Amino acid sequence: MTVNALRKGTVRAGTNSMKPSPLALAFPLGVAAIVAACAGSDEPDSGDDVVCEAGKCDGLPFADQLKGREDPIAKWLRQLHDAKVIDDKGVYHGSKATKVAPEADPQFYGKLFDGLITIQGCSKTSLISYAISDDLITANSDQIYPRLISTVCSDNDQVSNAFVATLGDPQADINVDDLEMFAWDATAQKYVFYATKDIGDGNLEIEVEPARCTKCHVTPLDVDPIGMPRLPIMNELTKPWTHWNAGTGGVSESFNVPDSLTGMPTWEKYQASIGAASRLEKVIRDANALRVSPARSKALFRPAKLEEAMGLIRPLFCDEQLNYATELATGEMSVDAFVSGGTKNAFRAIQSTWPFAWFNNDTVSLPAAAVDKRLFMMPVRGVAEITFEAQLHAVLSPAHVLALRALDYKKAAFSDLRCNLWKTAMVAFAAKAPALTGRNRDAVKVVFEEIMKNGGMSTRNLATGKFVALDDANETSIAALKAAIAAGTVPTTCGAGGFCEVDANGFGALLQTYVDGLERDAILAERDRRVCKVHEEVQPAGAHTTHGMGIRIPNDPSFVRTDGLNPSGTSTLPASCN
Repeated sequence: MTVNALRKGTVRAGTNSMKPSPLALAFPLGVAAIVAACAGSDEPDSGDDVVCEAGKCDGLPFADQLKGREDPIAKWLRQLHDAKVIDDKGVYHGSKATKVAPEADPQFYGKLFDGLITIQGCSKTSLISYAISDDLITANSDQIYPRLISTVCSDNDQVSNAFVATLGDPQADINVDDLEMFAWDATAQKYVFYATKDIGDGNLEIEVEPARCTKCHVTPLDVDPIGMPRLPIMNELTKPWTHWNAGTGGVSESFNVPDSLTGMPTWEKYQASIGAASRLEKVIRDANALRVSPARSKALFRPAKLEEAMGLIRPLFCDEQLNYATELATGEMSVDAFVSGGTKNAFRAIQSTWPFAWFNNDTVSLPAAAVDKRLFMMPVRGVAEITFEAQLHAVLSPAHVLALRALDYKKAAFSDLRCNLWKTAMVAFAAKAPALTGRNRDAVKVVFEEIMKNGGMSTRNLATGKFVALDDANETSIAALKAAIAAGTVPTTCGAGGFCEVDANGFGALLQTYVDGLERDAILAERDRRVCKVHEEVQPAGAHTTHGMGIRIPNDPSFVRTDGLNPSGTSTLPASCN
């Protein structure tokens, strides 16, 4: 689920696509989720060690749905099933839960947190909830409504073990019966997803590995998700954590709670424990850095296999997951909006210091502007792929990484040139695969060279730390670059053609020139281009094909801005978007 993503799926008019949930986090987790690739055969094996995969658990006895799962949510649900509170069809019976702790709390929501705390041996005061308020539940920018994303064990490193998000339809009080949740299975080394649905009379239907949760937590619909784990996501990951409660002393951008919730018992009970969005940011970063990325990198040490190698290298070429940055009133904006995330890490792998302002600062200072001229919810490269990319530094040289970041470098996110190199290679390799030996860490090097070769790009001088930089990819500049590469006439100084061969220092200088020359009209246009890419409807690729046409990024966040003048919200989705 994305923290931002924890959104209720709604059908977009005129299409068969569905908007995902916000924990697809927004769970960004912004922890904002719908359908994705399902592993395994259509029929579950009867073997004792078989674990049903996403979309394959429905119809099995509930005990079999939980079989083999060792995450804290599964352990607690198993206890309830053993106690006959949850029946064999996966229905939680509220009337049978009166003895489930805490007995004074009749809600499944409160009992769930107590159970997760008890199973993990954490403090009873370790529950922290985070609030995000937007239009993703209602699909109506005139009805802004909050939801909660909660963690337990918030005082120790088990905090990223479980996330719980509310995403039910707004009622008089906040709805805590319709939930999305996921938890870390240390044995399987992955997050396992669950959902609940209110079916009346105090009963809830429990879903294990719902297929709809996967789509938001894997790669964009038009990119084959092969080898990609499901990710915890907080779309609005950086300050000002747009749509999130920034906490005491913080300035909450576009965060509003309707007056109708004042005095409502469930909202009042849990909003009292709401934490600052900056704290959740750390939890999400840690979940990716300490859990998902190390688990994913283990595939590097398996015997070489083309599909695995392509999945491992995909985040270098394609944006697997996005975050969204918003300009502060002071004009401060995340540097990642203009210099592709991960670029600093590659430079740092060469040497620790560089003279470039973009390298030494986390933000760029833009001239102050009116609210409607500030960059709002600008898509940037996601923290999950940047974190995993660092794992590849032990396999590929910094020059390999910079050779990708330098192509179409004025598009810090959503470069068709970079991603199409990977996509077209997937098709080409199906007909004629490169010869691979050793382990996947060896295969990744071969695959990188073959992808670039297949796309007409140069890798001839990578061994000496040199690579080709192209400022803005378009049909004309790409054709000219390919011709120059083929003829061996790539210039060493960038001129009117917009491309040249550089080393890291030369590329850093090009980036600095670009950042120094930023103009508001141009960067607003680039923001709109990226937002339209997020929102674009595309045909699915690879293992996504069973899902049908849909929005490119299923956990696309809310692009509604609210302020004191218009608390009901104004959409910033460009009119030019499809």
